[in-house]
Amino acid sequence: MESVMKKIGKAVLVVFIVLYLIVAILLTLCLFNLGAHNLAEFELTTVIPLEDNFSSEYKEGDLLLVSKKSRSKSDVKIGDGIFYYNVEDNTVVEYGIVSNIIDENSNSQTYIVGKDYNVYYNYFIGNRITNLGHLGKVYKVLMSQFGYLALVILPTLVMVVVEIYAIIMEVINIKNEMRKENESVQKD
Repeated sequence: MESVMKKIGKAVLVVFIVLYLIVAILLTLCLFNLGAHNLAEFELTTVIPLEDNFSSEYKEGDLLLVSKKSRSKSDVKIGDGIFYYNVEDNTVVEYGIVSNIIDENSNSQTYIVGKDYNVYYNYFIGNRITNLGHLGKVYKVLMSQFGYLALVILPTLVMVVVEIYAIIMEVINIKNEMRKENESVQKD
């Protein structure tokens, strides 16, 4: 019975460590890929933690993965909902419904949102939206300096210190064993 409990304990520990490593790696990747607008940008996909209610679909605290088809021209149609950076304040993410599309050239489009707000392709984030529910609040906490420090840096530092301690103790044990062997050889 005791060996079964030890195996279950080891399995739970391994699962916990694997999940921890996955979260730590994902957070680190997000931090390394922060764009000019302080959002994690992976090629054509942007990670957006919502701070406001944008519509009945997207609520405050949701985490969205917003992507676009390509770097040049998009597959947006009239009536689609899009996320974009506000032109006046380049750091604010907005959501709107496309009312018209103007083809600038073969590689670029301008979207008219609402009645008369122009969204140039440079400010277009995407229209393919995956909603990960209420993970936005968790994401924001973990991506903060304190959250990253508490979840990634401090546990990693503790693991390194524990390993260094284990190495030092092993060296001391080997040294003591060698000393005992030398003493027993000298007595003979």
